[in-house]
Amino acid sequence: MTFGEKIYTLRKEKGLTQEKLAEQIEVSRQAVSRWEAGETMPDTETLIRICECLNVSSDYLIREDCQSDNNITIVKRVSTEPDEIRPKKAKLHLISAIGFFIAFICVVIGIMTTGTTSAQLAVFCFCAVLSAVNAVLQFILFYKKR
Repeated sequence: MTFGEKIYTLRKEKGLTQEKLAEQIEVSRQAVSRWEAGETMPDTETLIRICECLNVSSDYLIREDCQSDNNITIVKRVSTEPDEIRPKKAKLHLISAIGFFIAFICVVIGIMTTGTTSAQLAVFCFCAVLSAVNAVLQFILFYKKR
């Protein structure tokens, strides 16, 4: 069996559409379609995600002479941080985002209420923009960690 045939068969066995598989391994549906048609091959990082998602080894997927995944180590995703640390990091990102948002509001209020020179105004604006961008990035990290 070819790589594409194996992907197709495993995807069907798992009850996944091309769209769902693509979502899980963070590629486009068209990429999955091209692999199954034998037009292209995934890069190494994507191949690892495919193996993790379909619970098979890369040997099984790549080697046409490999007809079974028996006696081949199954790839499992191993987290680099313990489960109890992730929620704490997410909370820290949320607290940080709120802090930067408050800093942004304070800078804006400072600009509006004080008589400032153009140099001071430029510094205030720079700080406000940095605070706003950082707050948005922290919110994004918070939602990714959940």
